[in-house]
Amino acid sequence: MPKKSTNPIEPSKSQNTEAQIKILKEKMEYSTKKLREDRDQNRRYSVFIKVATVFLTGIATILLGLQIQQFADIQKQVAFAFASLATLLAALEPFFNYRALWVENELAIWKMHSLRDELEFYLASTSKEDVKADVLDRYMKKYIEIWNVLSQTWIENRRREI
Repeated sequence: MPKKSTNPIEPSKSQNTEAQIKILKEKMEYSTKKLREDRDQNRRYSVFIKVATVFLTGIATILLGLQIQQFADIQKQVAFAFASLATLLAALEPFFNYRALWVENELAIWKMHSLRDELEFYLASTSKEDVKADVLDRYMKKYIEIWNVLSQTWIENRRREI
C-alpha cells in the first residue's frame, strides 16, 4: 500500500490527477470555443467572398446587357468597376483560403469533441483512485496533436503559392 505523503507541500497522487483532469477539461473547453469562433469567422469570410463575387459579376453582366442609350457610358464604367472588384476578390480567395481553414477548424472541433468524450468515458468508468497519470498524459498528447495538425495545415496554407 503506497504511503501518503506527510510533506504538506508535496501534493498527493489524487491531487495531482485531479489537477491534471481539471487542466485537460479546461483546455478542451477553451479550445473548442476558440475553434468554433475561428470556424465561424472563416465561414463568414468564405461566404462573403463567394457571394460578393457572384453578386458583382452578375450585376456587371446585367449592366453590360442593358440597352439604355442615355446611360451607356455610365453602365460600362460601373460594370467595369464591378468586374474589377470581382476579379480582385476571386484573386484574394485562394490567398487567404478561408474555405479550407473553415473545413480544418470543423475537423479540429470534431476531434476535440471526440477526445473530450473519450476522456469523460474513461473518467466515468474509473474510480478517482484508479485514474492513471500515464493515461491522462496520453489524452494530453492527443490534445496537443490536434493543435499541431491544425497549425501545420495553417502553415502549409500560408506557404502555398497562388
